[in-house]
Amino acid sequence: MATGFAACDNGSSPDNTATAGKSGGPVVPGGTAGSGNNPGGGGANPSGTAGTPGTGGGNTGGSGPAPEGVPITPTDGWVDAASNALGIVGALYSYADDTSGMGLMGTFVGETGCMKGTAAQVMDPCTVAPTASDCFGTFWGAAMGLNLNQPKDPATGMGVKDPLPFDASMLRGFTFEITGPTIPVAKSLRFKVENAKGEFCTPPSKKVLPGVNTFEFKDLIAECWHTTEPPNATAETAQSALLKISWAVVTDKMATVPFDFCVSNIRALLKPGVMLPPVGTAGASGVAGAPASGGAAAGGAPAGGATASGGAGGAKAGAGGTGG
Repeated sequence: MATGFAACDNGSSPDNTATAGKSGGPVVPGGTAGSGNNPGGGGANPSGTAGTPGTGGGNTGGSGPAPEGVPITPTDGWVDAASNALGIVGALYSYADDTSGMGLMGTFVGETGCMKGTAAQVMDPCTVAPTASDCFGTFWGAAMGLNLNQPKDPATGMGVKDPLPFDASMLRGFTFEITGPTIPVAKSLRFKVENAKGEFCTPPSKKVLPGVNTFEFKDLIAECWHTTEPPNATAETAQSALLKISWAVVTDKMATVPFDFCVSNIRALLKPGVMLPPVGTAGASGVAGAPASGGAAAGGAPAGGATASGGAGGAKAGAGGTGG
């Protein structure tokens, strides 16, 4: 198995230890959760009970049948590059802010990833930063992430600590299914993609609902909690160097946000005309100007992790809170 990666989300570093009730730490061969200071997690949490797929929670239905796409199928918290024609490789894992992480349980068994816990109520002013005008950067919630280009280190057989950028130029978006007994209401659940400079997420007009959801890069915008003029950039501007996709439970000033849900049936949607080689081979063609890479872009810009590259966005995420 491989080490997961947890980049910063809304400006807060993820929990990096694999203590009881938390996700994180390296994953050792065999899929059991390890301990240590390597960011991220991916693999089964034997003690986790989260997310047996079930009926939807606080919303009223997804967006209908799943369209065609390239299946991105994890096995016990890890997507192998040979399993999909795009060459996507990396960990599926859960992470949270320090407060929300105290009760977080991630379960990654078979083809499904689940997480259970409670996103903390935002306390303003923050005890960590008493002078902050808003505290969503400290109490940002919890998320489940999937790294897109996290090859294994030949020396260790585990995923590299800092995933590489993935060239998604041949894609138009992703589709996935949300199930579980406690799915947060739409205002508290977001789908996101991230590059080294920041994140692009679903604005209030694009809701993540129980069932099948489909989002194109044009639907995801920078600082989705701000939708004022000038128009925010869309993820189309960043898709050539994506680090991960994620599903985030955001916090509220008025109350905690409980959650218990699973993500499955993840598919990457190709642009019209893109032709992919058979699974296990590299390269894509068919769209003028689309790089013919199997997902492994050149370079290795750090994805955030302990350096908190998303910090600037995190402070602004206060306006993105559901109760702020």
